[in-house]
Amino acid sequence: MNSCCIISWNSSKVIYGLCLKKQGSKRLVEAIYCDKDDATEESFVERLKTAYDKLNCRDSDFIAVSGALQNATWFDLDMPDLPLPDTVEALQYELPQLFPLPQDEMVWQCRKTASHDNSRATIRVFALPRVEWNKLLEKLESSEITADAFMTPFMVIDPILSEHNLYLPNIDENFYFERATADSCRHMRNINDKEAADILSISELRDIFITADNIQGLNEHFIPALVVAEYIFSGTRSRDDAKAALPLPPRLKPSRLKFLKIATLFTGLAALLCLTALFTVDWLEAYGRYETLKNEISELKHQLNSTHRANTKSEKRVKIIENLLNSIPKNPKLLDILCDLSQKLPHNMWITSYRTSGQKIYITIKSSSESNNIQNKLRSSSLFNLDNFRSRRNLDGTYYIYLQLKTREQS
Repeated sequence: MNSCCIISWNSSKVIYGLCLKKQGSKRLVEAIYCDKDDATEESFVERLKTAYDKLNCRDSDFIAVSGALQNATWFDLDMPDLPLPDTVEALQYELPQLFPLPQDEMVWQCRKTASHDNSRATIRVFALPRVEWNKLLEKLESSEITADAFMTPFMVIDPILSEHNLYLPNIDENFYFERATADSCRHMRNINDKEAADILSISELRDIFITADNIQGLNEHFIPALVVAEYIFSGTRSRDDAKAALPLPPRLKPSRLKFLKIATLFTGLAALLCLTALFTVDWLEAYGRYETLKNEISELKHQLNSTHRANTKSEKRVKIIENLLNSIPKNPKLLDILCDLSQKLPHNMWITSYRTSGQKIYITIKSSSESNNIQNKLRSSSLFNLDNFRSRRNLDGTYYIYLQLKTREQS
């Protein structure tokens, strides 16, 4: 993600917005928005729309909203290092003991901020009453703005600023988020003068992230937006983070490349129809050849029956051919191969039996004399390959020839 727009607000619903662009290891501030001093909570919806328009949020930007929510809380838990679904299931039992609301009356998200050598992990949890979350969604929808996600800076500070305390007077002026140590997770602590000296300031954030251009008016109130923006740029937002985030309804998310998506859909449907038509035509052609062969074989069967009645000496041979014709294979390609093979055999050779296995065909031929170099004729076929050829002489001077053929792939 190379650019983002962050719209944040403090506990008094005063809005501060930033639009930043990734520029190497630094971030270029492209636009800044700050409410006027006379901003009121009643005008919050209108001011959200104004901030969105002033920042000129584009389709290519990742758009996030972030701000103070009443009765929201953040805390870290030391838990076994489990996959996200198992962690979520475990928290469903833990949260009612930590947050004074029934499970169905609150919304929450979690993310793993650190893994430890002892198969333990630090899990950060953000929870608030469902009624407050629904109020925010109603205001976002009324403002007619769109956003990719709601992010709170306390949830995303690690690992980008894991060595720093985080104090956000915009959200809570009495507490700061103390950095984790080797023996403990982050905790909310009461702020005092001694500890305030160790709090990350806006000037330090500018030195870490922001280029020297366009930073006029960038004061302490923009720290929440800067922290969220750096989390987006850092690339540490994993799939698990996205699954665990508080989901915004689809109606509040940007409709990027809408016409391109529709065109892609129709193109895919057209391609599917073309492929279906192609396969249908091929099947109909194959079926037509099969019906033609079936009719020709039916006529041949009639002629062979007449020959059978006229020539009793050929009774056994006719019976074998009848059995062959009565078991007409449903594979037109096999019929083509048998027909081609019959044309290549001389008059003193005839097929006595065959069987198939996958692409291989095993055929037994009886001959009244030697093979007479029939192998060259068989290898010249365009329908099959001759994989094996062997013959056996009988006591009466006749020969049995055993063929192993393999269907040749058509180009």
